[in-house]
Amino acid sequence: MIRKIAFLLLGILVLFGVYKFVLNSAERDIESEKASFNVSAQKIIKEFSDDSAKASTNYQDKTIEITGVITNSEASQLILDGIVICEMTKKDTIAIGKKATIKGRFVGYDDLMGELKMDQSTLIK
Repeated sequence: MIRKIAFLLLGILVLFGVYKFVLNSAERDIESEKASFNVSAQKIIKEFSDDSAKASTNYQDKTIEITGVITNSEASQLILDGIVICEMTKKDTIAIGKKATIKGRFVGYDDLMGELKMDQSTLIK
């Protein structure tokens, strides 16, 4: 009987710990984080075309700054060099064809479409 109560209390403690850690964890503030990498769009595209598995482990879920030419601008997206898709946190107006640096969280590489994706992105310059 005492064993059952001990296991029940242990289970409650574990569930409470998981709740506190997972459900109440604060979201990252990418805008204030220091970038782990500062690369050009062309360089990162080459890295992924050479060895996408290695590049994915280097950049996955990291805060990075990518510099490139704005090739398209939609509602909440900026596209650098036609391949790097940046989901912006706020709408920034920048002319197509201008060089820009975008800071954001690297989400992944879509090898089928050949696109790199970032979210929580902000315009640096």
